Amino acid sequence: MHTAVLEEKGEMAMRWIYYIPHTWHSPEERTTWEDVYLKLEEAGADVDSLWLTVDAGITDEHVEEVSAEWTARLAGSEHADRMGRWLRVGDREFIVTPDGDLWIRQEHFNLHELLDWVKVYLEEIFRDPDPVLIEGEFDEFAGTNQHARDVAAIGDALIAEHQGEDDPNDVN
Repeated sequence: MHTAVLEEKGEMAMRWIYYIPHTWHSPEERTTWEDVYLKLEEAGADVDSLWLTVDAGITDEHVEEVSAEWTARLAGSEHADRMGRWLRVGDREFIVTPDGDLWIRQEHFNLHELLDWVKVYLEEIFRDPDPVLIEGEFDEFAGTNQHARDVAAIGDALIAEHQGEDDPNDVN
């Protein structure tokens, strides 16, 4: 088993395996949303993973839409005072929705910026002072969250649908 804790500057940092289920043709490609699967490196294969969606282009109006839901869900919570409003990291602003998604006040992002936002999320939600991200494979996440289960089911259905069909590229 790999250790998930590193000593860095006297603080504990966790190692996170991530997988992005969508294809990026270039790290500089820009998008307005992306899904990311996350789990601790030391977690076993049978441990559920986190399915995070990062959405860009969020405005104050979007925040107002979720504020009422936050208020209802977190009434009396010690975290209620920081939920449903923009949080700031340096000059960047974000909000974590009641469903656990990350909304950012940025028009769009590339792959490097996405991974930076994932680190911001891990810092905010898990209080991980310096998260380490390690790229993983889909197989490490298969069946560990609803999105991964859905993707696998679609893939299985496509395979089943095409089994027995003649391959137009097969010349035998």
